[in-house]
Amino acid sequence: MFKETRAKYHMKRGIKAMEKAKQAEGADADRLFQDACKSFASSMAGNIALPEALYNWGLALFYEGQTKSGKAARSLYKSACEKFSTAQTINPEDPNTATDWGVALMALAREQKAGPDDDLYQQAETKFSAAEEKWPGIAAYNLACLHSLRGAEEACREFLEAARKYDELLDAEAIETDPDLANVSRTEWFQAFVAELTELPPAASKEEPAEEEEEQEESPSGGGEASGQKTPSGDEP
Repeated sequence: MFKETRAKYHMKRGIKAMEKAKQAEGADADRLFQDACKSFASSMAGNIALPEALYNWGLALFYEGQTKSGKAARSLYKSACEKFSTAQTINPEDPNTATDWGVALMALAREQKAGPDDDLYQQAETKFSAAEEKWPGIAAYNLACLHSLRGAEEACREFLEAARKYDELLDAEAIETDPDLANVSRTEWFQAFVAELTELPPAASKEEPAEEEEEQEESPSGGGEASGQKTPSGDEP
């Protein structure tokens, strides 16, 4: 019990350092990402294997990779994939891990300037599809982007609609400017899709009493943010 409590303590420290690193720049960000990874490593000491710690360790490596380029970025993305792989081995039912593993694979593919039929994209599709089986919609947007890169317009449209159905979309501006969707961005259906997203919802009735805000319980592996998008699905366990 003591070992597990200590492991969770280090994991929480790692998450806090990672969140600070995401807001920092340059050397400060590098230091905070290193602190986060050290804390996640400490959480694994004493034969404790927390899938949540490994998952967040993978996120930290991914986010650090986004601040780099070239060999440094590729190395960090590969390390992130290793952490996600181990986390999923321990907890194979977690869709967040599968989704973010796929996100890291796509980032690695872009950094390597791989073609859309490259094995890295094939692996990413496998991860996204596995996540979709467990949690419909969580990786739909990612699959839409992947199919757009391949020129599979109908499949792209199908998964964008699925992402909308399950409320797993980015905002309209991000979708419209997403380079992965460039192959479909000029089609009539895509422009209509984005236009529909920009329509304002009807105003809530003033007569309706305001609902009290309740503290939301976070999912075991993450999911604090909207899942299944271009960025990792969540940071906190």
